[in-house]
Amino acid sequence: MKSSKPIDKPGYPMPPCRETLKRSPYTCETMSDLPSYNHIQLELTSRCNLRCRTCLYGHYPERWVAADLTPAVFDRILAVASRTRSVHLQGWGESFLREDCPELIARMKRAGPAVSISSNGSVMSPKLARALIDAGLDSMAFSFAGTSPREQDPLRGTGSFEKAIAAAAVFSRYCAASHPPVLMNYLLIRPNRSSLHRALRLAKRLGMNRLQVGHLVHPVARDQADWPAYPETVAGPQRWFWLRLSVLWHRTTLGLPSMKGQPTAVCPKNPLENLFVGADGTVSPCVYLNPPLNSTVPRLVEGAVMESPRVIMGRLPDQTLDEIWHQPAYRSFRHTFAQRVKAYETYMAGIRPDLDGLAKLERSVDRLAALFSGPLRPPEACRQCPHLQGF
Repeated sequence: MKSSKPIDKPGYPMPPCRETLKRSPYTCETMSDLPSYNHIQLELTSRCNLRCRTCLYGHYPERWVAADLTPAVFDRILAVASRTRSVHLQGWGESFLREDCPELIARMKRAGPAVSISSNGSVMSPKLARALIDAGLDSMAFSFAGTSPREQDPLRGTGSFEKAIAAAAVFSRYCAASHPPVLMNYLLIRPNRSSLHRALRLAKRLGMNRLQVGHLVHPVARDQADWPAYPETVAGPQRWFWLRLSVLWHRTTLGLPSMKGQPTAVCPKNPLENLFVGADGTVSPCVYLNPPLNSTVPRLVEGAVMESPRVIMGRLPDQTLDEIWHQPAYRSFRHTFAQRVKAYETYMAGIRPDLDGLAKLERSVDRLAALFSGPLRPPEACRQCPHLQGF
């Protein structure tokens, strides 16, 4: 007897595309409709106290524009906060270089959305930890690029690893009953991938609730050519198996990125319902499309550094966020992804877990790959992004 349960082939997960379109502010087609934003990434400052070799700032400091988000821009975000599910206070800079972080978090929380923040771990104290928790912070993340000074310090500077360890320990000490949850954002690159299991142990030792592993998705220089950890080698599946198994006794949840390319209708940043606001007030579909540079944006593509313009849809506070969202260029950008989502749903619908379903799945995947590289190509600025290639 054939099962009626739809198939979900490993390597080709079916995203909640229908729910994405249902919730998306893209469905608001007239200026009289007020969008309901899912997630806003808000850069409080583009100033940073590190020069990481994995970041644009470490390679192009002469192009960097250091700026703090102005009160007028913050107020523009507050104006839509009651229609926003979550706000993440981080961009290309170190948010805690601003002494008013707890105050800004408290103001945003009073407006309604969940509020999270990320840090490189270079700035933390008991006083700051208590202030952040008292402000109502919903989630705290610390970024790591290794599990020891030997791995991380060559990438982020001498002493950066021990400072991040101390910062995470201080903050975790003041959390009550795992609230707010503390995350380790771990940058996975080939030089450190063999020690990923140690990252899980480290997260547990520091009292962290989750290890979230991510790829280097914006390489910018030739010395980074061999750093991306995707696609995985033959040894990869065994490594991931033991890592997932170890979660059972470490009791720290684990988030792993895809190691195999796959047809992807819309990337995890999902410009259909999410957006990025830079410290200079510029609004963009994605943080990677709008770094704080006074020039074009470099990206390493097949061993060569290519330059492309920043993708800016509007500027706060000159306009409201809703006005920018409804700009024709922004609507056109989102329309491309909406069409990709619809195609994905159409070709993946009704696939069953039997031999006929498997054959249909293979045909659908081939057809989607052709569409996504042809008539339904993403906007030009997104075509080289590993996220959109399924990694």
